[in-house]
Amino acid sequence: MFAFSAVLIIILFTTFTGIDREKSALAEGIIVLVSFGLPFWYVRNLRQKHIDAVAQELSKIEEAKSPR
Repeated sequence: MFAFSAVLIIILFTTFTGIDREKSALAEGIIVLVSFGLPFWYVRNLRQKHIDAVAQELSKIEEAKSPR
């Protein structure tokens, strides 16, 4: 979603400012990669933190259930 939004913003910006999109293709590519990569990395990191927290909670539950 972020990469798509970045492409739309680039198209609108270059259209209104008159910048030649063929000459700025490398910059556009980098912007699209960053706008995809950062949110992807962030969500992946949050998912891993959630998985770790669930595993820790389950181990505490199992520890509490086991007879001592």
